[in-house]
Amino acid sequence: MIAANINQCSQFLDGLSEQMLARLTAATDKPTTWIIPNNGSVPPWICGQHASFALRITKHPYAKALCELAGGAIVSTSANPASKPEARTRIQLMNYFPEGIDVIAPGIIGQQRSPSEIRDLQTGSILRPSL
Repeated sequence: MIAANINQCSQFLDGLSEQMLARLTAATDKPTTWIIPNNGSVPPWICGQHASFALRITKHPYAKALCELAGGAIVSTSANPASKPEARTRIQLMNYFPEGIDVIAPGIIGQQRSPSEIRDLQTGSILRPSL
C-alpha cells in the first residue's frame, strides 16, 4: 500500500512499538517500503497468507496526490509482472498487460532508477536493497 503521510495509515499502525513507529517515521533519502505486522485491520485480500503487509509513504507527487484525493492509503503495485523489470514507459506497460489497463495517469515517472528498498519494520533488516 502507499500513503501520502503517516496519518493516512494510522489504523494499520495501532499496536506497534515506539521503536517500530520511530523507525517508520525516520527520514530517509530513498523510497523505502516497510513490511509491517498486520494488526488485523488490513484485509486478507491485501495480505494474502501473510501476517504482514507492505507500506510506503510516497513522495512521488502524482501518487501522493492520488492518496490525498482518496483520503487515505491505497493499494499499489509495481508496474510489472513478478520477476520482470518495472515498466518505465507506457509502451512497456501495455506490453506487460496486453489485456488492458483501466487507467494510466498522466505525468512522468519518478527519477528513481531502482526499486524501493524493502525493510522489515520489526527488525530493521533490509530485505531488498535499493541499488
